[in-house]
Amino acid sequence: MTTMTEAELTELILERLNTAPTSCSVNYSPGFEGTSERERLLFVFNRRLNRLKELDELSHKQRRVLQEITDFISELESMIDDEKLYSWKAIISGKNWGGWCTRDKIVFALQSAC
Repeated sequence: MTTMTEAELTELILERLNTAPTSCSVNYSPGFEGTSERERLLFVFNRRLNRLKELDELSHKQRRVLQEITDFISELESMIDDEKLYSWKAIISGKNWGGWCTRDKIVFALQSAC
């Protein structure tokens, strides 16, 4: 299995967010107990999406997160099941970011609340 390098991740972040990270790390996500990482993420994020949709009123931040999750689910649904996904985290402009990517693009990127 070929791993993804931090230099490759830096290029993807620069392409997606127009800013290079000051530091970053990337890890291969193989899935869990016989399911692919794509299937696991679809399950987890569909649950999060449903919980957000059940709220009576959404804050500005919750609306932004709802849209990000909706876009992420759409992206996951369009991927082939065995495509390799990598989890990543980075410091970008002094803020903590994280998400998932393939070797070709950032699939999900969200600034951390911390």
